[in-house]
Amino acid sequence: MMGMTGTGTTGTGTTGTGTTGTGTTGTVAGTAYAAPARGGLIQTSLVEAGPRRPIASSTGQGLWLVTRGGRVFAFGDAHGYGGAHASTPVVGAAATPSGRGYWLVTKGGGVYSFGDAGRFGSLGGRPLTSPVVGMAATGDGKGYWLATGAGAVDAFGDAVGHGVNAGTTLVAPAKGGVTGPVVGIVADPGTGGFWLATSAGAVLGYGGAPTYGQADLPSAVVGVAATPDGRGYWLVARDGRTASRGDAGRHGALNGAYSWPVVGMAAAPAGSGYWLATSDGRVFAYGAAGNVVPPAGSPSVVAIVAAPPAAAPGGSSAGAPGGPASAAALAVATNALPPASVSVAYTAQLTAEGGSPPYTWALIDGALPPGLSLSAQGLISGPPAATGNYSFTAEVTDADAIPAHATAQFNMAVLAAPVLSQLPVSQEPSTNWSGYVAGSGPYTAASGTFTVPALGPGAPAQSLVSEWVGIDGAGSGLGSLVQAGVTELPDPTTSIGFDVFAWWEVLPANSQPIMTMTVNPGDEVSVTISQLSGTRWEISLNDGTDGQGYTQDVTYNGPVRRPNGSWKPRRTVRATSSCH
Repeated sequence: MMGMTGTGTTGTGTTGTGTTGTGTTGTVAGTAYAAPARGGLIQTSLVEAGPRRPIASSTGQGLWLVTRGGRVFAFGDAHGYGGAHASTPVVGAAATPSGRGYWLVTKGGGVYSFGDAGRFGSLGGRPLTSPVVGMAATGDGKGYWLATGAGAVDAFGDAVGHGVNAGTTLVAPAKGGVTGPVVGIVADPGTGGFWLATSAGAVLGYGGAPTYGQADLPSAVVGVAATPDGRGYWLVARDGRTASRGDAGRHGALNGAYSWPVVGMAAAPAGSGYWLATSDGRVFAYGAAGNVVPPAGSPSVVAIVAAPPAAAPGGSSAGAPGGPASAAALAVATNALPPASVSVAYTAQLTAEGGSPPYTWALIDGALPPGLSLSAQGLISGPPAATGNYSFTAEVTDADAIPAHATAQFNMAVLAAPVLSQLPVSQEPSTNWSGYVAGSGPYTAASGTFTVPALGPGAPAQSLVSEWVGIDGAGSGLGSLVQAGVTELPDPTTSIGFDVFAWWEVLPANSQPIMTMTVNPGDEVSVTISQLSGTRWEISLNDGTDGQGYTQDVTYNGPVRRPNGSWKPRRTVRATSSCH
């Protein structure tokens, strides 16, 4: 069951004319604002609720904040196009030149595309000697670079590596005997090359990108941004001090005046200002950068990206305000899948809604259980080969002229196949469940009531707790089973830390999650499996705490019809014998 739950030459350059660390703090030249918390003031600006069809920023006074978990917040006149449920932390982002899409990149090199951002490949699944720290897009938006902390740069699409080969450790210019790891990559608009910045303040140019000097800042550099003409750049340190090089203007700095660390910077239109973002979601605006973010709060921010302004008339701004009405946003509709069992054939269909069908599915991060595969049509199938809990991310793409993308992360459990014991049914041992099994029979009904438990805080990812009532599934009735119950799986994206849901099952088919019934820890749930006539049976669940219920008629012809169950305290069971 699941909870919804891709040998450079060292640059030297000359020192620029910009001063370092002397600008005014956020309350004067830059006013602090914060991104919305989950459920905060402008939750509708989350990309999950954004418009379906890409719309560019009309003024360039828009930006996106990206969190470690892959959530994207859109502010000003920037529009949201989607967020990632990544299995590894997100570390960077880049905007498309049109301002109508963006990419996110994870520490492991997985790339997520949204809006009009194309997919050109990733490092996901490849062994890395150093984690990815950032990404930069090419000038035409048809490619991007991914940079690691060791200085390796991988090029995708029309991006050119410029001699910085994957796996190559970059030796940056030393500053006081310390080189420091690479912390950021930014494209040079003038040459088509790029710069790498290190935590020690060194800047290295590739592909013809000229260097204009390094920064001598008292704390580690965490971000870099280029001027629009590529003739300069800014660097920002963890304490909010900035350095301007080349034609980059000096507009101000935090100078250690804020307690949360700065995580990055983004340039305003025409290079007339910039924004600094801190890890708690505050944004400090300097120069002509607008105060575009309303007050609230959002922790774990890792990147800030400016939304490029819409193209001038005759450019590529189709879909800007005043264009066609936007369609429903593309989204993954499947939010839970049943568990599988080793060596038992498994099928589950992923579904999507909104956008422009038909849809195409792909696995973009993590791994399916061994033995299972995901088709382009969204069908997960195969006989699982190993037990365990598996995490993966699936992406759906629609058929629009500018394709939209949506992703969802799943945590899937593969259970051990039942093993037939030679002991009497009442003494059959089990390593993964405990409960009650009634012998003799056959029976026409079984019912039980249990209290839904809660997984403890910090339960390991491989945890799984289920409570159920069923007929057969043990002893000589091993290959046949009709049952229903409730399952709990760890899910850190939920407020309680785990996912709780009801389900029913008739072998040999897979179990089916009950999406119309909400179950919570502490609820008293009653389950009844009863024979209506012949092979016609009824599955009934009732939540006595909130009054919700579910009934399903099924066809079942088990050979033994022996009741079984497993649940937490406060349990009662009743088995009704047949009349013949």
